[in-house]
Amino acid sequence: MQLSAQAENRFYGHVHLLAKYCGLEGSPWINGYLQHGWNATDGFGNYLGSRRTANKFVWSKRCESIIKENGKKNVFAIGAPWLYLPDVYPQVSVPNRSGVVAYPAHSSTGAKLGDTSLEYANFLNHKYGEVTVVLHRYDFAKTQIIQNYESVGHSVKTHGNGTPWESGFDPMFLKNQRDLLSNFSTVVSNSMSTPVLYASSLGLKVEIGGPIDYSVTNPDDKASQAGDGKTNWNSLIYQRPDLWKEELGIDCKKSPQELREILGWNKKSNISTTFFLARAKDLITGSNKSISLEVFKSGMRNK
Repeated sequence: MQLSAQAENRFYGHVHLLAKYCGLEGSPWINGYLQHGWNATDGFGNYLGSRRTANKFVWSKRCESIIKENGKKNVFAIGAPWLYLPDVYPQVSVPNRSGVVAYPAHSSTGAKLGDTSLEYANFLNHKYGEVTVVLHRYDFAKTQIIQNYESVGHSVKTHGNGTPWESGFDPMFLKNQRDLLSNFSTVVSNSMSTPVLYASSLGLKVEIGGPIDYSVTNPDDKASQAGDGKTNWNSLIYQRPDLWKEELGIDCKKSPQELREILGWNKKSNISTTFFLARAKDLITGSNKSISLEVFKSGMRNK
């Protein structure tokens, strides 16, 4: 799955969800790269999409425009899979929503952050009292981080495993996330992120603040999270409560028929030789090599 790029396409059950929306089962093949989270660059982090040869399927017009401006024309804005969730799994209304849910920024396989869990736990307690803290599963696996939050009274949860090459992968990840978020009235984080946009789309009030440590973060990885300085995303989400519509690509959402055509799911055999050649070029030229190697090593460690 790593060599064919299908692993990253299946993050958080995205392909599984889109397939069900299109009337298909399982996780059909995609001849290209599917954006799997929000970032401040072109949808793939470190402007990776702008360097890739194979087709790119992004969430928003902003990401599509950046990639096209960098010379790659084979990019298609289809809206975030999150937007298709209500069509597949209708949302149950939760009356009298209340409380605060926090999503701390987290490290990933390729991008590292300094650990500010204790400082952030105290910040949350001082400003909001006891809250529910949702950790990425990598942080949830670290006993000390959980203890840092629980030591001041916070409740700690995780949405499960959204990483498709690891055991215990849950394709219902997005539904789990929505069902939890729907119980709260406010979402807080120390950085603009995918969960912040998801929560905003559900009508939660958004607040961003608190300690975050980029001292050990590669500058390109920091730009993916915080931006390149041209836009203050943490402030913009305050100024524009409907920012989620643009960043999740609500105007780019497709009908089942349109999505099947764009993703190549109308064909009996949609595994393209052209894609494999483009994917090989992306790996050989290094536009994807370093990240792929890190992910591959991570997958081997988790076997």
